[in-house]
Amino acid sequence: MPDNTTWPHFSDAELACHCGCGRQEMDHTFLNHLEALRTAFGKPVVVTSGFRCPNYNMQASHTGPCGPHTTGKAVDIQISGADAHRLLSLALQQGCYTGIGISQAGPHNTRFIHLDSIEPSPGGHDPNTTANTAVQVAGGLASLAGIFLAEGNNTPPNNP
Repeated sequence: MPDNTTWPHFSDAELACHCGCGRQEMDHTFLNHLEALRTAFGKPVVVTSGFRCPNYNMQASHTGPCGPHTTGKAVDIQISGADAHRLLSLALQQGCYTGIGISQAGPHNTRFIHLDSIEPSPGGHDPNTTANTAVQVAGGLASLAGIFLAEGNNTPPNNP
């Protein structure tokens, strides 16, 4: 369980599995990176999904019982618009995430950024390799740019 003096911006409740099993097995190194990201961002972020037990992950995700959230090295952060662009920029600057997923379509309260730091499977193709992460991020940036324009902004905000 996290020590809230080490990760003061995140609670056990928001990081625990949402199925009701009570498991919260977040990786401490991952939480150190997440806390550093939150500190750099400078304002609250809402973690909508942290650790997931294998059974819940099979219901919530197409990754089955062994997805990134089951490792304790993944979170989904509810965020949209200019804040999403800024958080993404900071996460990329940190350089510690091997998987970044971006969902910025639909109502703002359903938009999120997924961050993980899982390691590729030995000898196998992993969807979170650097090349695929770059493609996911590039597609997400295009989506973010489209959202900025759709919201009436001429250009995405400058990186801080």
